Amino acid sequence: MIRREIEVTSNWSLKLALYNHLINGLESVIAEYECSDVSVILPGTYSSHGSSELVVCYSSCSEVPYEGFELSNIVKYKLADSYEFRQCYEGLHIDELYSHALDLYLRNVPSYLRSYTIRTALEGIEYMLVVLQNGRAVLLEGERNKVVIPSVKAVASAHTHPKSCVPSPHDIRSLVNILLDGGLGASIVSPNCTLTIFRSGPFTEDDYLALTSLIRNIKKNPADELGRLLSRGVLGKNLRIMMHH
Repeated sequence: MIRREIEVTSNWSLKLALYNHLINGLESVIAEYECSDVSVILPGTYSSHGSSELVVCYSSCSEVPYEGFELSNIVKYKLADSYEFRQCYEGLHIDELYSHALDLYLRNVPSYLRSYTIRTALEGIEYMLVVLQNGRAVLLEGERNKVVIPSVKAVASAHTHPKSCVPSPHDIRSLVNILLDGGLGASIVSPNCTLTIFRSGPFTEDDYLALTSLIRNIKKNPADELGRLLSRGVLGKNLRIMMHH
């Protein structure tokens, strides 16, 4: 049950949603049109000269790209006015978009929740920050030791724990839902640490199996299991796992 909801939409949440749709869109273009290289020129950069139009650069495709469902979401959610495909070599590539998205997320989401961890530690009330696919960011106040994400498609989320950063099975299942919907990741924020799981490529079957294995193993020995995964820094094929104190 959600006790209170506060909108905290800002430039960073809109930009995170934009990165998410660009990542999914470029990956779809590469797969559908068999392109060897795809990148994006963001509005106001390079040759777009201050325009709010996105330019998707492509090269060596089996056919000329002309549409992209995830890219259309950018216009649908008014994150850019329009987009066009162009044969060029400028802009940001997918690995750079993933890197920018993770940096933007870590600089804003966990730090925003840090002050709320004190309330969680004292009162047991958990808080969650959710970034939706349209770029809207919402802070949710939950119940004692529980906050449940609504059944909406999210780009990313983070929620507080009173003591540790060890995820519960429910936390992992919520993360799986975000990733299956094309989202990027989630964090657990406590007074002492932040645990983040964030994708660095398409969500694969290996990633899904790694998360289901994490649910099983973390029940048995959470400290050892987390320590093993953090030392590797990866889960499955395309999931990064990291902890910050």
